[in-house]
Amino acid sequence: MNQELPLMPVRRLHNYFYCPRLFYLQWVEDLFVENADTTSGSAIHKRVDDPSHLRDQDLEITERASLRSVAVHSEKLGLTGVVDLIEDTGNGRMLLDYKRGAPRRDDDGNLAAKENDAAQLASYALLLREEGIEITRAAIYYAAEKKRVAVPLTEALFEKTRASLREAQAVATSGVCPPPLRNDPRWLLI
Repeated sequence: MNQELPLMPVRRLHNYFYCPRLFYLQWVEDLFVENADTTSGSAIHKRVDDPSHLRDQDLEITERASLRSVAVHSEKLGLTGVVDLIEDTGNGRMLLDYKRGAPRRDDDGNLAAKENDAAQLASYALLLREEGIEITRAAIYYAAEKKRVAVPLTEALFEKTRASLREAQAVATSGVCPPPLRNDPRWLLI
């Protein structure tokens, strides 16, 4: 990793998965405009944004307990973020992230996590792993559906997340803003 590059917030890697241009404009150029979606998203997070009180970042979690708004970072990965919720289910630790919108539907019509949302949870799991905390399950609570959608933490997802992090870091240090998405409804938003 380039030593001149600060730790990348997980939310910016989330942006990179969604749209490399949006990532560049928000993280490198520091251009961000609050809108109804971001304001609504902040309201959804209010419940989990009150951080658990930890002594010296003690991430010990007892059975059936939870930690909220836990800050984690890794110099090795070049990544930093705030985990919404870590729950001990009595059968392992689970990550939960809150999203304002709705999940996608898979080919069978079942609810499924969006790729950028799944990568966000994989990023948190990688960060926590470096702290010695293994995550066995992950889910996203999509407020529009009022449902938790499971995110399988597979090695393929971890590798895609690591590869995309390296790509995003390279884009950030290149000084070249990626072109807008074409033939994609998201390009009109940027």
